[in-house]
Amino acid sequence: ACSAMSASRPMQWLRSHPVAADALFAALIVGISLSFQLTERVAGARPPSLLGALLTIGATAPIAVRRRWPLPVLLTVLSFQAVAEAFNVAGPGWSGVLIALYTVGSQRGGAMLRRLATVLLPILMAFIIWGVVRGDAPWQAIISTPVMFLGSLFFVSGVMNAILFPLLLGALMARGLPAFWAAF
Repeated sequence: ACSAMSASRPMQWLRSHPVAADALFAALIVGISLSFQLTERVAGARPPSLLGALLTIGATAPIAVRRRWPLPVLLTVLSFQAVAEAFNVAGPGWSGVLIALYTVGSQRGGAMLRRLATVLLPILMAFIIWGVVRGDAPWQAIISTPVMFLGSLFFVSGVMNAILFPLLLGALMARGLPAFWAAF
């Protein structure tokens, strides 16, 4: 039940209901990403399709349970995003992966986190370099990808919470909201 007190203090309600907050956050990210996938015509990308919609949902919806199962969520969204990139599908633009990385970094640490970075970063870099060679990714991605990847994993202090995470959401919304509103 929603009381007048919780309605006037939404941040307090979100903090005291993390499962619901994550579900709402995932619904927002899925909605923005899906509307972008279905309405945006990106040069060189495949036209909107059922496959694109399913890959977009798979690359974003699992963040609803990110706090409960951080590593399986990361591996799931990363797999769906990699397939979306391989098929040149316009969609979430790695937002689900960054959110999952941030979550893993905030809940795990030490040797496990270093092993994860040691395994995933070379795979991710090979994928990005392949995209640059094919012309699907700008050369700047070779620099920005490891910075965002490692930053999302290892720098999850108050700075991440206060500055970088809202910037990520803002960038996603700036990219996706025009497409979202164009659908209506």
